[in-house]
Amino acid sequence: EKLSIERDLRTCLEQKELLLEYQPILNVSTGAVYALEAYLRWNHPQRGLVLPKEFLKIAEETGQLIDIGAWVVNRVCEDLQQWQNPILKIAINFNPLQVEHPDFENMLMCAMQSHNVSPHQIEIEITEQLLIRDQTMIAAKLRRLTRLGFSIAVDNFGTGFSSLSCLHQLPINTIKLDQSFI
Repeated sequence: EKLSIERDLRTCLEQKELLLEYQPILNVSTGAVYALEAYLRWNHPQRGLVLPKEFLKIAEETGQLIDIGAWVVNRVCEDLQQWQNPILKIAINFNPLQVEHPDFENMLMCAMQSHNVSPHQIEIEITEQLLIRDQTMIAAKLRRLTRLGFSIAVDNFGTGFSSLSCLHQLPINTIKLDQSFI
């Protein structure tokens, strides 16, 4: 099963089998949609719609995650350009390996520029796991990204080992608490 997914992943970008679904994010007070969150899906020719939990770990292990992540960013920027809504923001989830990749910032900026999209329209969603890695490097990278206009969100906060005090050292705009807190 794993080998089959690994093999098929190698051609999913070429075959244009990946797609994004967008979940609206609502303002609780007004009920208005103010942002979207991008969710990656794989429209596999034999398996049908495959969710990320079934293939992203394999993509990470085989080194394909960086290319898939770049595809997601470009697709989001392409959609933002097509919709021409300068106030709409889209949240994109990133794996720690993607954020730590040396070309991460450049990849983001190239996608923004090629689709004429403002960094203010992208929220970079990271996991708490990233916060307990090389904090000096991560903090510097997140500060550079916020200076460029990106906002930063921490997803599923409370599932790892980081503390609230580490959030004061980072330019975090949004904290999404893990369901276990609610």
